Amino acid sequence: KLDDDGSVFDNPVFTISPDNCQIGDSIMVRVSGWEPGPIGSGTGIKIYQDIRINLITAPLPVKQVVLAWAGQRVMVEHDWRIPGGDHQVDAGDKDMYPNGTLDADGFCPFGVDGAYGFEVTAVRGSGPGNFIPGNDVDVDQCADIADADVSTYTEQFYDDWLFIQNAQGNSVQPGCISRFIYESEDQGQVDIELFVSDLLGDFDFGGELFDNQTKVAVVIYYMKLNTVNVSLVTSVSKPTHNSTGSDFAPGNPWDSSTDVTEADWNVSRDLLVRGRVTGWFTNSNPSGRARDDSDPTNVLPADRWVMPTDWALLQGGSCGYECRPEYDYMFAPNNTKGIALSTPTGQGSATLVTTTVAGSTTTVLKVADASQLPVGQVIKVGAATSTVTVVARTGNTITIGSALAAAPAAGTTISVLTGVPFEGPYSMIDIPGLAPVFGGAALSDLDPGNIKDTILGDGVLDWWDAPMPPAPVTVDINGAGFIKQVRKQDVYYIGGANATGQIFPNAYYYTDIPESPWLPANVAGGGFDWNTWGLDGPGGFGQGAYEYWTAVYVGKNRNGSPGQVISTKLAAELANAVSVYGDSTIARRLVVFSDNHGEFMVIANGDANLTFDECETNLYAGGHHCSMGDVVGVSTISATADYPDFRGKHFPVSTNTATVNWTWGGYKEVTVEDGETQQFKYIVLHALDRDGFCQNENANGRISLHPVLGEQVDWLIDSDEGGRFIDAAHLGTIAVTNQNATTYTYSTAETAHGHKTFPPINDQTVECQTWVKLSNSLLGRTNVFIIAHEPADEGKLGFDRIVDFTDEITYTLNFRWSLITWAGADGISPTDALSGTGANDGGTNILSEVTAVYGWQQQSQSWLSFFPDGVGVPGANDLTGLEEGAAYWIAIKGPNSITWTVVTDVN
Repeated sequence: KLDDDGSVFDNPVFTISPDNCQIGDSIMVRVSGWEPGPIGSGTGIKIYQDIRINLITAPLPVKQVVLAWAGQRVMVEHDWRIPGGDHQVDAGDKDMYPNGTLDADGFCPFGVDGAYGFEVTAVRGSGPGNFIPGNDVDVDQCADIADADVSTYTEQFYDDWLFIQNAQGNSVQPGCISRFIYESEDQGQVDIELFVSDLLGDFDFGGELFDNQTKVAVVIYYMKLNTVNVSLVTSVSKPTHNSTGSDFAPGNPWDSSTDVTEADWNVSRDLLVRGRVTGWFTNSNPSGRARDDSDPTNVLPADRWVMPTDWALLQGGSCGYECRPEYDYMFAPNNTKGIALSTPTGQGSATLVTTTVAGSTTTVLKVADASQLPVGQVIKVGAATSTVTVVARTGNTITIGSALAAAPAAGTTISVLTGVPFEGPYSMIDIPGLAPVFGGAALSDLDPGNIKDTILGDGVLDWWDAPMPPAPVTVDINGAGFIKQVRKQDVYYIGGANATGQIFPNAYYYTDIPESPWLPANVAGGGFDWNTWGLDGPGGFGQGAYEYWTAVYVGKNRNGSPGQVISTKLAAELANAVSVYGDSTIARRLVVFSDNHGEFMVIANGDANLTFDECETNLYAGGHHCSMGDVVGVSTISATADYPDFRGKHFPVSTNTATVNWTWGGYKEVTVEDGETQQFKYIVLHALDRDGFCQNENANGRISLHPVLGEQVDWLIDSDEGGRFIDAAHLGTIAVTNQNATTYTYSTAETAHGHKTFPPINDQTVECQTWVKLSNSLLGRTNVFIIAHEPADEGKLGFDRIVDFTDEITYTLNFRWSLITWAGADGISPTDALSGTGANDGGTNILSEVTAVYGWQQQSQSWLSFFPDGVGVPGANDLTGLEEGAAYWIAIKGPNSITWTVVTDVN
């Protein structure tokens, strides 16, 4: 009926009873009425509205499955609200909530008839372990049954985030969410069932509830450590060589099949090291896997299940996702479904979930996969700044509430604005999918007081879905080098390295340790190595969410052991690296947590504790004279995984060993270059750092621990036929005697300084150089001695160069033996030298006059010989080259002396 104001009153009220109804039945309610007829006419118009209620099956209850390490405490929790989940409070009394941000969407179904709470009973049906006290839970004598009183208030916390005091002063768990702590020291499958067993109020509700249909099932697979392996990811590297905080490229190296366990790598170039932890357990379903006793310290039983490898087989069998879609917990980093976070935390932007396909209009969008786009979801289409809401969904077609300016092209991204972080670990009280439509009740630390998303499948049941718990892993490097932390977001991204617009396909990038603020981080006899929550719960004052793979301990393991003796020299090198890199995680040992796929990573760098194995020892100054490609040190990298929380019953497990042969990328050589006229020569020192660079690019990110740029070089005229220094490189100085000089290296790329430069050697385009200009007006020979002041670990290098201003030299050889100092081409064969061929083209041919040539080899402490008549005879001649400046005995047939003219090419 309508009153005079047009308002409806006297509404019908009816109650529908579902008694005797079956699934699939429909209940039809018809509301009938009559409208007044036209003025002056008869009977009015009869109208009616049909309301159809279809009785359907509720979603099938499924067991919630989690993985845990032996000795790890697990929070067994369930959100009893209908519907479950929280949302952020934008209005109202925010003083009621820590940081004023959480409220509830649903209601607690047990707050009826004056009940202020309800009792939840948790029963261990089978498996190892027991409930332990905490959160005001009553544990029975056998520790296989526990009871908790839970508040019917729907907020997770009120004035006290831990408990709510009821009217009788008793503590009850808040938020219509029950929480029990469970722990097992042994591996195996644990089956737990939760029931609402009683209502709490000022009067007796009569004991146990009748027709109890509140069962919730939880499965915990407690695992022992199975294997830990390390490998070298040589398919990626840093575009900036070794800069702290820089990305590896190409990003997202999820496929480990190209990893190796031994590699040659530049000594100062960052190398990504991958590790993987697996766990095992047995249950009543044998896996068929064989016993493995290859490691007597870690014998693995037959029929064990290995996680994460066997997750899909264990949960779905041959049927897979079709039969067990509920265990599709996580999108895979291979990105075949196009799902990725727009930021590592999932905050501040949208989560990419799918793309459009051909045939979309401005309001009806056809997409590759609409599973994450339920009605009510707020989305962005492409790069648009405005949002639209999904109002209908049929198959992979969605309808949006407001029209776009134009129909999106195929391949346009569709992203969801969740308003919450995507933050590990997997939570029993999160709702699969993305907020706000599928916002659960798992609390966030990244956004204190907010909830978080922890579950987002991709329609494929595979090993990436296994919710592996974090394990503390100690990584060691021995021999040369050091290790340092790497952030997961610097490895797993899609897009340009160190560029904007990256997306992140391998969640989680952050996780909470321990999993819940209601789970103490440290207790007597156990504890985690991280405390996300602190003493204020979700208030943000703990250590914060753990970012994979930041270092938990640096230079030691969890027990404080460094694992090796650090010499004074090595300690100084490490301290210098920490200072120059600006990275406090540089060490020989790190502890990190493995992620939700069992993976961990660190960076290895070879630039410390070098042995210079293949470098020559400089005869003049004693330093290490290394050439490009020389192996200068070897590292072995290994890791040991341990158990989090309660440990000691089961031993840690160690990895294989990965080996890195660190190679030299630079050089130091001296050449003699022609001057403007025959009177002038330039003696040039060419240099590259061990990393293969000269430029001081620290400002661009590249780090040089031992730069050759600006290196001091001393020059001395050692013996002379009229030579003197008349000019030196920029910033160089020449003594008043013109017999010695000091210069400093510069980069040939520094054209702005006006340096004179010479062609780089070894096919380089840029190198460090320094030089002196030598004048000899008598056109004789000048001996120049050069000392390059190397970085401390290399030592000094000396070079002795004879600078010949002449075109040729003539020797007089007497009958029988003559001693000469070779001034011709360095390394020329005796045949070419004596024949006037090759590098001695233009010299005299005396091959037929010579019977023997002998030279002393310092390195082997032996005489080497050459006999012209022995050419072609195997083993007859072992003197294969004449070295510039070396002495040789030459015998001729005689009886007369001969003259031998040699083209001088000693420059």
